[in-house]
Amino acid sequence: MFSKERSKIIYLTFDDGVEAGTEEVLKVLRRQQVNATFFLTGVNTLYSIKRNKKKAFAVLKEITEQHTAANHSFSHANGFYSSYYSKGVLINNEGGRMTVLEDFLKNAQFFKNTLAGDPLFYLDHLARLPGRNSALPFTWLDTEADETTLVEDDATDTRTALRANGYILLGWNEEWKMDYNITNRIMKEKQLIIEKGGMDYTDSKLLYPDFTSYGLKYSGEERLTERWFVLANRIMAKAATNHVVLLMHDRAFRPGDGKKAQADLELLIMYLKKNGFTFKTPPIV
Repeated sequence: MFSKERSKIIYLTFDDGVEAGTEEVLKVLRRQQVNATFFLTGVNTLYSIKRNKKKAFAVLKEITEQHTAANHSFSHANGFYSSYYSKGVLINNEGGRMTVLEDFLKNAQFFKNTLAGDPLFYLDHLARLPGRNSALPFTWLDTEADETTLVEDDATDTRTALRANGYILLGWNEEWKMDYNITNRIMKEKQLIIEKGGMDYTDSKLLYPDFTSYGLKYSGEERLTERWFVLANRIMAKAATNHVVLLMHDRAFRPGDGKKAQADLELLIMYLKKNGFTFKTPPIV
């Protein structure tokens, strides 16, 4: 599949923005003059806008003008991935649900309206499913790709629906490892609320709490768990036979760790440049 292209190619991708850390990632990319793909969620972006509208809009505009803005759903499944792909996301206390496709369309509409009147801003028809790596990274390069070339899992029907609506799904084949301690803690808290019958499915703050509300107390959590050179070794090995789509999460690079993660991101990019990598974003067809 890649026999005609021998150069080393990497696609930097960042999930779950706009959130704490997105701005820091952009600063590194700007200094290094490389492009990336940002898979954006409406729920986190809305929190960012409520905290600082001017800053959030500046971040959104930079992503759109300098990078690729892609769809990662509005709700991020509220963290309930299995039921999300089997039933959809709960939207009220009477059992009403929104399908995954509707959630993605809601996200696209949200971002279209967020910078209303600005023709530069929109989400490309590139999507990544929350909580699932259910699409092989390079099917857009293979004109003969069909459903049999993609991963089969509980999101198969969702993937089919999204593709039928013009979405190109992008998975990943490498990930910068991090811990998910805050995410797991939030899920346990939500499960307890549900067990006690106290969940309000119309309350976004209960369903998907603002990550930054956990503050400095947990500033050491949801961080990278490996240094840049450990990841670089895996990338080098993979690049010998394949392009690399690297999954990262914006919040791992947020302030509060002495800029260690930001420095590691910059060192990784510099190392890959030195070793002949080209940084690309997926072609939108």
